[in-house]
Amino acid sequence: MLEFDSSNVKFAERFSLALGSRTALWLHEQTGIPTSTLSNYRKKGLIPAADAACRIAIALGVDVTWLVLGIGEMRPSGAVIPYVNTSLDPQALASAIEIVDGWLREANKDVESNHKAKIVTEIYTLLLENDQGNTPLPQQINRILRLAG
Repeated sequence: MLEFDSSNVKFAERFSLALGSRTALWLHEQTGIPTSTLSNYRKKGLIPAADAACRIAIALGVDVTWLVLGIGEMRPSGAVIPYVNTSLDPQALASAIEIVDGWLREANKDVESNHKAKIVTEIYTLLLENDQGNTPLPQQINRILRLAG
């Protein structure tokens, strides 16, 4: 019998590894899958339907069998890794930094730079995911800040 790992936790780990520094917004633009659904795959470990899994694997340049079941290599030899536009949105990044700096000042907190970078990254990602005309809900930002505190 073939051994594989189809657990939700392991799927979420493989999905996050394949996604790397790219955002759910970027993957949405590549696949048409809503960013909220992509976030559920990454954060909750929900396993996508076959068609969505194939679209995700193609966009990320990974083997779909590896992504879903954990069988084989992430990128078989000869696999093409898609071009990723890694440019940052300076306005969104500045907003994320301002939000975090303001929270740190208001809470009279001092955190290590690595921890601060993770908080800024989470807020930056939230801002990008909501860049489709929606302003992030203050509750979403506050939840990230509470969890970071």
